[in-house]
Amino acid sequence: MLQLGALLTLVTIAAKVLTATAGASGAYALAVVSGLADVDAVTLSMSRLAVGPLGPDTAARAIG
Repeated sequence: MLQLGALLTLVTIAAKVLTATAGASGAYALAVVSGLADVDAVTLSMSRLAVGPLGPDTAARAIG
C-alpha cells in the first residue's frame, strides 16, 4: 500500500508539471510511461486534472 501511495504522489506531481509545460502531449506521455508500472496511479491523477487545466476529454484519452 505504501508503494502505491508513493507512486501516486510521483505521478500526480509529474502530471501537474507535464500538463503545465507540455499540455495534452505531456499527459499522454505520462500515461504511457506510468501505465506500464501501475494503471491506478495514472487513472487517479488524470481524473484529478480533468476538472482543472487538462479537461475531461484529454484526461479520458490519457486513461483509455
